Amino acid sequence: MAQKNEAEFLDELLSEPDNQQNSKEQVRRLAKKYGLRPYEAQNVWSFYKQNQDSAKICRGLPCALKQNGTEAEVLRKLDGKSVEEVSCLGHCDNGPVAWSRGKYYRILEGKTMELDSRPSRQDFKQINSLQQFLEIGGFGTLTKAMGDKTREDTLKLVKEFNIRGFGGSGFPAYVKWKAVSDSLNSEKYLIVNAHEGEPGTFKDRILIDSNPFELIEASFLAAITVGASNIIIALKHEYLETEKELDDALENSLEYLNDKIGPSELPGLKILRVPGYYITGEESALMEAIEGRRSEPRLRPPYPAEVGLYGKPTLIDNVETLLYFLGRLREWTQTGNKGMGEKVYCLSGDVERPGAYLMPYGTPSGTLLTQRGGSEFSDLKAILPGGLSGGILPADHGDLNLDFDSLKGTGAGMGTGAFIAISKGRCMVDVMSTVESFFERESCGKCMPCRYGTRELSELFRDLKNGTATNSSIESAKITADVMMRGSICGLGQAAAKMFFDSMRYFSGELEEHASGNCPSNICFREER
Repeated sequence: MAQKNEAEFLDELLSEPDNQQNSKEQVRRLAKKYGLRPYEAQNVWSFYKQNQDSAKICRGLPCALKQNGTEAEVLRKLDGKSVEEVSCLGHCDNGPVAWSRGKYYRILEGKTMELDSRPSRQDFKQINSLQQFLEIGGFGTLTKAMGDKTREDTLKLVKEFNIRGFGGSGFPAYVKWKAVSDSLNSEKYLIVNAHEGEPGTFKDRILIDSNPFELIEASFLAAITVGASNIIIALKHEYLETEKELDDALENSLEYLNDKIGPSELPGLKILRVPGYYITGEESALMEAIEGRRSEPRLRPPYPAEVGLYGKPTLIDNVETLLYFLGRLREWTQTGNKGMGEKVYCLSGDVERPGAYLMPYGTPSGTLLTQRGGSEFSDLKAILPGGLSGGILPADHGDLNLDFDSLKGTGAGMGTGAFIAISKGRCMVDVMSTVESFFERESCGKCMPCRYGTRELSELFRDLKNGTATNSSIESAKITADVMMRGSICGLGQAAAKMFFDSMRYFSGELEEHASGNCPSNICFREER
């Protein structure tokens, strides 16, 4: 395949009707068109190809908490087609959510309501035009950095501001930026990771949809700082409207910037919708997808900053990470304030007012829950302060500062900032069954600990729900989870194991009661929902 045509191959592959009778001919034809060996094309097809004609029901935890079991039938009546279960549709604050014919719906009490893709929260001011963006100082930070030739100074500020990766890891951004900047390779890449797929996380879509121009400015600024000549903004394949908004914003922005700065000074920028679900958001798996292969994590070292996209040094950062740095830099330039700035917290689950809220970094969880969510800790049994990858805590841990260092001290993590609330009436075995089913469904299968481990943990909680598990089943799962923590290539297997260990640490009584045939919440031991 000609280099850099890979995403076009995937896009064409997934845009055609999914007809099993002609799938072999379809793959053969596209393999010839893009210069792939037939087995290579078939390998890619088997990994990504979903039933494009089917409607989709979200089974991520925030949506599953709101479902009553009739959603698939309601959607089937609306759509008239088969219904497929998926892990996340990126509208966790509107659950239960479904997708059909390019539109998103909320299904509640047997009724469907089409969702508006644009954010309506007052925290996010809607910028619809270049003129609006310029009126609030848009592109001012970029043009100043270009004019003053302050690339090294800008890089130092990434360190001084203590920028951390908001894609989930919390890794110090300066380490990656400096490594790419120091590379002597003449060709470097910046990948903007907008491929969010973890249940409870929906901030990147909202940030882009509310102001696509700001992401363009932040992307150019980061690329110029590290010396990257090529930028790829990688979106989830389902984000059709977001892609359109970005395309329009980029066209208008380039017309302005080429006149203001000069076309030769700007890196190339390309917007791609990339197929795949949760695992594709892992940075090395995302590079594999962009290069036209199965989105499976790479073994490291080497790291992307050394050998990344197409073998070139690559900086990969989450949408919010880049926007957060731009916001901090803008504030410091205008006021001299080097404060911690604001972060987006996604609140979902058993709360009155789920949503994405822009709040000071390190906001106490009680403030988020009560002032924004309209709920109290006294109503909850458990919290996931950082989404499914951040672990689970009992609600009686009380108020926590929502920042990386504070949460690390509790044994949990902040992850992407996805706070999921679990009410007192919930059964933790039922909740954990949904969680571990997600990890089983989303495992790419590349490494054995994750491939087999996620299946065993998922089966354990299914068996606990229907009364067929024993205490020996739990003991066996402990051994498996330990292997997953030590041997999984990427964070998916480790997160699945951590969630299991957290459930054993804090809610072992409920698991043991289920193994004895009793559900304290009177939810399990009945027909599956």
